[in-house]
Amino acid sequence: MKTAQLVLTIIVIGLIAILVWPTHKAAAPVVQTDSVVGCYVATIAKDVYSMQITSQDGLAVAGTLAYNNFEKDSSRGTLTGVYDGTMLLGDYSFSSEGTDSIAQVAFKKTPEGFVRGFGETQTVGTKEMLKDTTKLSYDNSPVFVKTECK
Repeated sequence: MKTAQLVLTIIVIGLIAILVWPTHKAAAPVVQTDSVVGCYVATIAKDVYSMQITSQDGLAVAGTLAYNNFEKDSSRGTLTGVYDGTMLLGDYSFSSEGTDSIAQVAFKKTPEGFVRGFGETQTVGTKEMLKDTTKLSYDNSPVFVKTECK
């Protein structure tokens, strides 16, 4: 009889301990990247391209992007996306010649700044998407060099 009471007492204490004992969930790993907040400018002849990253919260970044072309259509708009320490991948919501558009853009981080990647695209809904961000070309792309914001 005493053995049954002892076993029952141990079980009850075990259940109480399980219910009361604090449970700790593993915290999601925090990815730390260098701050890229600031202004970046690239030029090709008389074309001037500017990117200003105004906020960075963890991986999320936001800012503006403008392509001021000398003798072609220009565009300007907002940039929202993620920066993982090596690549900035985001949505460029812009206006050009009175038309509003959204295009996915990718910039590779280099020691000099950012270089835009180009590749095959597809239209998904109303957004132009890069088909495969691992197959982008960065050749002949100007470097967006960090500059003082104006």
